[in-house]
Amino acid sequence: MIKCTFDIEKFKSKPDKEAAKRISNRIAKYPVELTIEEIAERLVQPNGYTFTPGVFTEGKRRINNWQSQTIFGLDFDEGLTIPQVLERCEKYNIKPAIIYTTFSSVDDNKFRVLFVHETEVTDFRVQKLIQLALMRIFPESDKACKDSARIFYGGQVLKHMDTKAFFNGALLVQEMCRYISDT
Repeated sequence: MIKCTFDIEKFKSKPDKEAAKRISNRIAKYPVELTIEEIAERLVQPNGYTFTPGVFTEGKRRINNWQSQTIFGLDFDEGLTIPQVLERCEKYNIKPAIIYTTFSSVDDNKFRVLFVHETEVTDFRVQKLIQLALMRIFPESDKACKDSARIFYGGQVLKHMDTKAFFNGALLVQEMCRYISDT
């Protein structure tokens, strides 16, 4: 089971400013433990729930209240296609668990990629290292993903799911070093 935090309201499109504010204020109060399949189902239509990979203390979604994390996300708005992401994942031995298109995606041009660590990460320094390593391997991803309290809105369509895709943080760092050497 994967610990993360899901909001309670479904959306068919990106939430407006008022809805986004409501989500931001309440989401940390709803931690859950789900399988990869259940996470994927909640993210895409007909559900479209918002989630944050972290679990937080005191029901407050703030970096200082970050408690743990197992799932790590990257957001792509341009620069890479889903097949290119999968190819790079294959090359650097990191398997994505979930890829889904965003609400504003046209022809799969905007999507999110979620990776699941083999264990729950409870050390903030390790969380940062993992997130930054993923972002280094995928410099085309949205720079805002480095925020440990980041919210990811649901989306349209599930494009990829691998229920056995787990990664090891130490091996990820090795692969990041290989990526840096390669580039």
